[in-house]
Amino acid sequence: MRQLYTTGAIALALSVAACGGGGNSDEARMDKVYQLMMEEMDPATDGIWLKSGWEMTEEGERSLFPTTDEGWAEVAASAEQLKTVTKKLQSDEYSGGDQEWVAIADGLNVFADQARDAALAHDEQELFDVGGDIYRVCLACHQRYIIDEEGS
Repeated sequence: MRQLYTTGAIALALSVAACGGGGNSDEARMDKVYQLMMEEMDPATDGIWLKSGWEMTEEGERSLFPTTDEGWAEVAASAEQLKTVTKKLQSDEYSGGDQEWVAIADGLNVFADQARDAALAHDEQELFDVGGDIYRVCLACHQRYIIDEEGS
């Protein structure tokens, strides 16, 4: 499941690249968004998604959750990083002043707080559940704002 989230997030983020390259201010802004996604957003979400859930192996189910206080602290730090990146996305530099964009990012901030709290509480199920919520917010944003290669 985590591979689906990561693969989907990367594929959607890569689709944003189709917006860039032309030189007008909206295209330049979307280029900056793409860079932010690849350099900061993806590592922050991976710090949550890759450390929560379970995977099936030949030996059976394997937990991906941290097993140490330090590991849980890393997940909490990833959630804080997600908040930092999301605040950047809300700035005019990245949002272009689009209030719907800002509102979607507000939802991501709420879930980042919940992920941090779940990590600090070592609550596996809550962290897993809120990871899904984060994914759904990302997906909703990508579905709303990704422009295909023909510009439609």
